[in-house]
Amino acid sequence: METKNIFETKALPLLPSAMAAAYNAGQITLVDEVIYFTKDLKSNTSVDMVLASDVQSTGLTNVNAGKLEQGNYMLLTGVRLRTATITAGGNVAEADFSGQLNKNVANGEIEINVSGKPILPRMSNGRFVTGTTAKWNNYFALDCPKLIVPSAPIDAKLYLSAGCAGLVAARLELHGVMTVRA
Repeated sequence: METKNIFETKALPLLPSAMAAAYNAGQITLVDEVIYFTKDLKSNTSVDMVLASDVQSTGLTNVNAGKLEQGNYMLLTGVRLRTATITAGGNVAEADFSGQLNKNVANGEIEINVSGKPILPRMSNGRFVTGTTAKWNNYFALDCPKLIVPSAPIDAKLYLSAGCAGLVAARLELHGVMTVRA
């Protein structure tokens, strides 16, 4: 309920008037949403987590070209960074992301931009190291939720302290609430 209140007070005034009217009329509702991007880190020390060539595919990403579909607005309230060990040539979509962050990722940095504007300026991945395997491990709640508008390009880059020899995959999750037709 808290996120809905934040959406109504912070994001609703930023929506186009027709969209706000549709929400107030009950034609649009809010749903919890997690947008994710999964990549094999290979031996790279910097990895683009979102590419314009990304195509929606279960286990890899749930958006096309790193953009929300037309008519969908999302209030981003948190970011989660996860890693998994994979076998050489393994299927990244089938990786188990339930463990702690790989040390090369944990000791690295991340930056996330939407339409060229920072959501998370380049910062330490240490913020994602929670020291627990609880449900919300590796989660960072935003103090200032951000509105992501339809068709705005999402750009995220991981900087690693060292390459991972092709045996680690990373998943970036953007958590929040999204508008959908009721």
